Amino acid sequence: MSSVKTLLYVVVIALAMQAGGIAYCDDNAVGQTIRRMEGTVTAVDTFESSLAVQWQDQDMIHYNVTTFKVPEGMNFYKGTDMVDIFDVSIGDPVTIEYSIDSSGNPKMIRMDISQ
Repeated sequence: MSSVKTLLYVVVIALAMQAGGIAYCDDNAVGQTIRRMEGTVTAVDTFESSLAVQWQDQDMIHYNVTTFKVPEGMNFYKGTDMVDIFDVSIGDPVTIEYSIDSSGNPKMIRMDISQ
């Protein structure tokens, strides 16, 4: 009987995780590709709610800088702490998930700051 309960818990957790994934994807337009970038913050503009991130090109020689508009009210994870744009510093290593909007601009979805 105990193995049946365990199996039931596993199924419930799996369904809950799947529903969370659907909700996460629901915020993005159908067919949009979610991209991932790792880099270093090179500029923070709290007045314009934007930040610039330098990242290394695939050739491992060249660097590029991409500027992201930070969506209003977006928080980030710095380790296990939830922070906002005022806690982001130049030089912070970051991982950003983003998509490209219809105008060709990067749209930030999530950002984690490494410590």
